[in-house]
This record gives sequence, structure tokens and C-alpha cells, in this order.
Amino acid sequence: MGIFKGAKRLRDGLKMVSEMQAAQANSPEMKAAMEQAQAMAAQAMAGMPGTLPPAAPPAAEDRITRLTKLGELHASGALTDEEFAAQKARILAEN
Repeated sequence: MGIFKGAKRLRDGLKMVSEMQAAQANSPEMKAAMEQAQAMAAQAMAGMPGTLPPAAPPAAEDRITRLTKLGELHASGALTDEEFAAQKARILAEN
């Protein structure tokens, strides 16, 4: 058998399988199974909450720790005197 005849037989076989699968998909048994699966999925989803509860906010660092880090940045020269004073005032103004 030549390559072309083999390829044609393969193509014909694949076409036949595809047609059989399409016919099965339209069968009453397959439709009933799909309806049952959809009903089960809907029932499972009905028990799930619509939205997730909001996540807890991350724990805030206490002021002392933040002021200490701010002081270290200022001492290392990463912050100017003005930047340090502004950030320090902002932290101290928080409730």
C-alpha cells in the first residue's frame, strides 16, 4: 500500500470516528447525561457563596518600629531632613 492510500484510509477512518461521535452527542442518552451533569453543577454552585469575604488587612507595623526604620533611613542619608520630618509627622498623626 502506498503512502497516499494509507493517508486516505487514515483520513476516512478519522472522519468516520468524528461522525460517530457527533451522532452519539445527539443521542437521547447523551442529552440526558448532559442535563443531569448541568443540574448537578447548578446544585453545587447554589451552595457556594456569591462572593468571598474580604481579606483581613495586613497587620500594621507599630509606630515605634516604623519610626525606628525611618530614623535609620535618615541616618544613612537615604532621606533628607525635610523628607524625614514629613514622614515622621505623618506617622505620628496616625490614629
